[in-house]
Amino acid sequence: MTGKQFLRIALITFAVAFSILAAKAISLTGQPLIAIDFLDWIESLSAESQSPNGNTDELTPAESEVPTPSATIFIRIEPTSTSTAAPTPTVYGTAKISCEDGIIRAALRRSPGYLTKDDEVDVLEEIPCGETVILLGPTLRADNISWWNAIWNGTEGWIAQNTGSGKTILIFDD
Repeated sequence: MTGKQFLRIALITFAVAFSILAAKAISLTGQPLIAIDFLDWIESLSAESQSPNGNTDELTPAESEVPTPSATIFIRIEPTSTSTAAPTPTVYGTAKISCEDGIIRAALRRSPGYLTKDDEVDVLEEIPCGETVILLGPTLRADNISWWNAIWNGTEGWIAQNTGSGKTILIFDD
């Protein structure tokens, strides 16, 4: 076996092994792959290294009639994004903080719910009554209350639709 034959077999072995690994990767991830015919590339290299009469090393007629195995290398192409902006949330509408039933402010919290929470840690802002909040929705239920994902003065958090005793906190704009 000549050096070129050995190199060709080694490259084919590498290509086959790489193809098997890539095929397993696509079955696990479902990501799109691009196939490159590895042996076409090898053939183009070996064509450049042929002697002027077209022979490659000392191949015998029996060896030259052996069909060339094929192999494919798969390369995963990952999508890239040039945007660094955060995705725009879905705005459901706006609502005002009620000034009825003794409500003077509403808590904008880190997460839905108020029972068993430390207000010093969980409350982001105290929103005065009459102020308008942007509702991002949909609502979540916590502590038997509907909570809206909302923004007020650039701060995003969670605000209760009603108090625990049933008083209305949010008055929805039409």
